[in-house]
Amino acid sequence: MSYQYRTDTSSLAAEIDGHQRRIMQVMTAALPLLDRRHGSTETGAELSKARMEMTRLLMDYALFKHRDIFAPILSAGGAKMNDCQRLKAACIAAGQDYRDFIRTGNRADPFADWDTYRESALAMARTMKAHLADERAGLRRLLGVRATKDISEPLPSPPRDETVNIHYI
Repeated sequence: MSYQYRTDTSSLAAEIDGHQRRIMQVMTAALPLLDRRHGSTETGAELSKARMEMTRLLMDYALFKHRDIFAPILSAGGAKMNDCQRLKAACIAAGQDYRDFIRTGNRADPFADWDTYRESALAMARTMKAHLADERAGLRRLLGVRATKDISEPLPSPPRDETVNIHYI
């Protein structure tokens, strides 16, 4: 039995938005945990749960993109192929960056060096949100759907000083 490629670009675009919305919700919910100057066991457990959920959501999203968007466009060839290959490579690179982040030694105990963990987690959140915005625009262009970087939550900005204020993230 062969896989039937989906052709309804509007539903594919809506599914992109749904995946990204769920990813952003988990990330946004975890950011206040990083606002704390020092962590606790409860914070560590909550962060671990958020990382596991993010990993699951990112894997689901990657599978969807590779199966329902990249594979059909690459197999068809044509003018969209170069853009598709670029987006696929960026997706793979972003996934590897996230895997590297969660594999770093202090993830098992983020409080062993809280400041370093906090800084790297905030940097990963900014990187991931920027990647999702760029990817959303690129995928929508591939599908021939209105392309925009607009996503429901704002991109995080670096903290203005040593204190992390979630209102600026």
